[in-house]
Amino acid sequence: MVGEWRTNPESKVESQRRAEEVETPSQQELPDKQQQSSSGRNNGSQQKSVNQEFHKKAQAIQAWLVCKIAERLGVNPQDIDVQQPFSRYGLDSVAAVSLSGELGDWLGASLSPTLVYDYPTIEALVPHLVEELATSADSLDVNALEETETEPKDAKPSDSAVAIIGLGCRFPGAKDATAFWELLRDGVDAITEVPAARWDINALYNSEPATPGKMSTRWGGFLDQVDQFDPHFFAIAPREAERMDPQQRLLLEVAWEALENAGLAPDKLAGSQSGVFIGISTNDYLRLQFED
Repeated sequence: MVGEWRTNPESKVESQRRAEEVETPSQQELPDKQQQSSSGRNNGSQQKSVNQEFHKKAQAIQAWLVCKIAERLGVNPQDIDVQQPFSRYGLDSVAAVSLSGELGDWLGASLSPTLVYDYPTIEALVPHLVEELATSADSLDVNALEETETEPKDAKPSDSAVAIIGLGCRFPGAKDATAFWELLRDGVDAITEVPAARWDINALYNSEPATPGKMSTRWGGFLDQVDQFDPHFFAIAPREAERMDPQQRLLLEVAWEALENAGLAPDKLAGSQSGVFIGISTNDYLRLQFED
C-alpha cells in the first residue's frame, strides 16, 4: 500500500511549544536560580568582610603587643620578632601577669593571667584572642582599639587608674619610708658588723669558708627592734607569736604602718576597691622549725 504522511500545522506548533517549555526554564524557576546565584555572591562577600575584620583586629592587637614589649625593653618595635617566645624578651612570671592585665584593660575584656604561658608567642596569642573575644560576651571594636593605640601619652587617666596613697617598709638602717629615702638620698651604706645583741660574732667567725659551724663574714644588713612585736595589738596569743616566722610579724607591722601612712582606718576599707601589696621572700624560719 502506498500512502502519504501529511503534517498537521497545529500539531507542529504544539510540538515546538512543548519543546521550548522543556528547554527554557519557567518564569517561576528563574528567580530561584537568580536568588541562589545572588546568595552565593553575598556569602562570598560576607566571608571576605569577616576575613578583613579578623585581619584588622589581629593587626591592632599585634601592634599593641609589639609596642608594649619594645617599650619594656627600650628597643625599636621593629626589633621584636612575633615568632619568638615571650621569655626571650625577659618576661618573668610577674611581668607576664602584668602584661595580661594591661592587655585585658586595653581590650576591655577579662583575660587569664596565664595567657602568655598558654600562647607563648605573639604569633600564637593574637589569633586566639581575636577568636575568643569574637565568641564571648566581650565585644572587640577595632575602631576603638585603633583610637586607643593612637592616644597621646598625656591622655587623662581612666576610671581603672590606681592611686598609691600609703607606703610601709622596713630596711636595714631605715625603719620607715622617710628614713629609707634619706638613706638613699645620702648614699648611706646600711651594711654593718654583726650587732653584739644578735650573736657573738667572734665565737662564730672564721675566715676559712669551709670551716664547719662557722661563718666567714662579720657583716650583714640588720633590722632594728625585730623583737618588739606586740601580739596583743594584732589579737595574737604571745605563745603563738613566739612560733611565728619573724617575717610574718614584720608583715603585720608594716601593713598597719602603710595604712597609718595613708591616713586610713582599716575598718573603713571593707567593701572598697583597695589593696595592700607586699614584697617578701625566703622561708628559713620554717625550715629551722621542721628540723626541731
